[in-house]
Amino acid sequence: MENNFRRQTAHKLWISNILSSIFKKNEETKQSYIEFENTQISRVNLVATVVDQFENNEQTYISVTIDDSSAQIRIKSWNEETSLLNNLKNGDTIFLIGKIREYNEERYLIPEFVKTVDILKEISRKLELKNQIKFEPTMEINKPQEQEIKIPTQDTEQNPTQNITEEVKPSQVQEEKIQESPEPIKRKIITSIEKLDQEDGAPIIEVINESQVEESEANKVIEELMKEGEIYQISQGKLKTT
Repeated sequence: MENNFRRQTAHKLWISNILSSIFKKNEETKQSYIEFENTQISRVNLVATVVDQFENNEQTYISVTIDDSSAQIRIKSWNEETSLLNNLKNGDTIFLIGKIREYNEERYLIPEFVKTVDILKEISRKLELKNQIKFEPTMEINKPQEQEIKIPTQDTEQNPTQNITEEVKPSQVQEEKIQESPEPIKRKIITSIEKLDQEDGAPIIEVINESQVEESEANKVIEELMKEGEIYQISQGKLKTT
């Protein structure tokens, strides 16, 4: 059964792309996604700045509003998942892997991975996106008034944080046409990065040597892992796991 599951690519987008794209939900599989440039996208990879926060009195719900200069969107978490957001503060620049959801006419994100980064990371991402994707005008966040007595539960929003790894059928989400590498090779690359990382990242060349994977295959797998949000390049030529 394990081979029937794989994590979807986390796409780099402007927040405005997320808000302006058509949102769809497969009622049979309960999978949500947007349609952007002929691609169905369920997970995104963002770098943005925290501009607002909210936590209910019971500390069972946190929302954080982020801004990437194109628009604003909220990240929401419930119960034990609030630990991903509870240390953030206004002005923080964050790297986020998250899943797109919509409830009560508001589009928002469920976090899978959140990390504070240097503001230079945000500048670099903006330059990267401006070269790849049309910069859309700033859009106002469709943010309903926060009311503690009506904070939606996971069940109300159809348990959005459950099952981060989703079953995917070709007819449901047509991601970028990247050939899936064998999982053992991916595990070798991730294990090698974790072994060689001395806080400042693991050199790519040493990772390839440590993994004992053929260089061209290793480079292809590293690219896939970066697209999936499993690893990232912390500096030129150095990798870290998420």
